[in-house]
Parts: sequence; structure tokens; C-alpha cells
Amino acid sequence: MPNVISRFIKSFRSFYQQLLEGNLHSKNILKLMLAILIINSNTAMAESAKALFSTADNFTNESTVKWIQVADIQTECNKQRAKFGAKPFSGPVKACSTWTKSIFGKDQCLVITEHKTSLHIIGHEIRHCFAGFWKGHEAD
Repeated sequence: MPNVISRFIKSFRSFYQQLLEGNLHSKNILKLMLAILIINSNTAMAESAKALFSTADNFTNESTVKWIQVADIQTECNKQRAKFGAKPFSGPVKACSTWTKSIFGKDQCLVITEHKTSLHIIGHEIRHCFAGFWKGHEAD
């Protein structure tokens, strides 16, 4: 997987340079704000629900989280991925999330689950809201 942080830094530098030069269009601003680090995530159930993990690599410590529950999780998660140009999940999912790291300090996260879910599933998705991807859990 290409390094997400490296991609973010490159995108941010480009954005900042365009901002300084006055070459930004509102479409580019919106695209950067909403998509610079929006990545859909597949719920990997291989990790242990009791395993401790470091929060040192979180990309944010504050985010607005919206949680929606749907009947057809696969369709909804693939629809969210398509909004940002990502391919459909390669296998079945139990939940997914998208997150936005905003340079204006208004980080946002959308968590999508089925109507019946588990603490492990929702916890996994919430972790994406703050950590994005983590070692051993890259994009599908």
C-alpha cells in the first residue's frame, strides 16, 4: 500500500502552494477537504478484541462521527467507496467507515454498520476515525 501519510503530505504541499499562489478553485478546495484522506475500510475481524494498541500514530484526536445503520451493508459500503473513486470491496463486509482529515481542524468520520452489530465491529470502525489505517490493516 502506498504510504497514506506520504500521500497526504504531498497533497497538502500542493494545496498550500496553490493557496499561496491564489490558484485554488472551490471545486479543488472541496475535493481536498472531503477526499484527501477519505479512505474506505473493510472490517478485519482477525485482530483480537482485547489486544492493546498504541495511539501514538493517530492522525487526529478529535473527530465528528456520524453512525448510520443500513439493511444492505455491502451495497452501501461499496457505494461509499465509489464516491471517492475506490473499487468495491473484494469480499464481504460487516461494516465500513470513511474519514476526512481536514486542514481546517474539522475532521469527520462516517461509520456504516448493519442494524445489528457488535462492540468489536463498531470499535474497529471508530478506530479508523482516529488512526486511519494501521500497520497490518491496510486498504482492501
